[in-house]
Amino acid sequence: MNLSDSGSVRILVTGGDSMIASYMKAIGRENCVYLSRRDLDISDEKQVKELLVGLKPAVVINTAGNAQAEPETLEKVYSKYPFRLASLCCERGVRFVFLSSGRVFSGDKNTPYSTEDRPGPVDPYGYFIRSAEENMLDKLDHSLLRIVRIPMVLGLRKVNPERQGIYRLLHLARQNRTIRVAEDVIHSPVHGRMVAEKLFRIACQKETADTVSHLSGADEVSFHDLMTYLAEKFFLDVEIIPVKSEEFHPGKPMPLYQALASSFNEPPTWRHAADCFAHDLASAGFYG
Repeated sequence: MNLSDSGSVRILVTGGDSMIASYMKAIGRENCVYLSRRDLDISDEKQVKELLVGLKPAVVINTAGNAQAEPETLEKVYSKYPFRLASLCCERGVRFVFLSSGRVFSGDKNTPYSTEDRPGPVDPYGYFIRSAEENMLDKLDHSLLRIVRIPMVLGLRKVNPERQGIYRLLHLARQNRTIRVAEDVIHSPVHGRMVAEKLFRIACQKETADTVSHLSGADEVSFHDLMTYLAEKFFLDVEIIPVKSEEFHPGKPMPLYQALASSFNEPPTWRHAADCFAHDLASAGFYG
């Protein structure tokens, strides 16, 4: 990337190929730069410093990640490198927005987790992303830090869509008469565009914004019921059999209840998120 051509940059988005970044691009905000892994290796401290000096962003939003990676990679992607990036931003007075997850909680509740609830991760992904949260909250200037926890995000990945579990299941549903889906995993899904809109709002807030917030849907749904709803939207002739998640992850801990209580007024319902997702897929010619 040629820094001399960058102009005035207000918001720098890392993970420029991510699903959330694609929805941010679609909104079309001016003075935003999106950097993919090809453009910026956040593990390279020298490169990060040069970019911060060259682009002079007011805000950095980190959307990079891969929740399906191996544990040693998860630690780097969700804990070590984001904390380093956040530290370098705060040193220069640049606000940093960190996308976290409802999986920082244990999943033992049966009502949505609020920002007041005590985290207690039970799986590697949740543990490492909580580790990043703790380091940021303990060591960085809270006036420059925004931690945004998000639940399941429904949306169309432009790059490697097969990495989405729900995308793979919908393909299976087209090819098979029956599929098995976990009924004991509970989410409060949001659509990617809603996340993008709120991230821009958070990025532009200063003293009035909470350091930790939850960006979630208004209500909860089991993964089984969500898949059933989407299958019906696409008129798929498939029986969706409810099973326990232990069948897919034997012996591996996982938070079953992942619903979050939204920090924002009038969040949309899970059906709204699912309808928007179905529209995205149909418009792209994936189904229907």
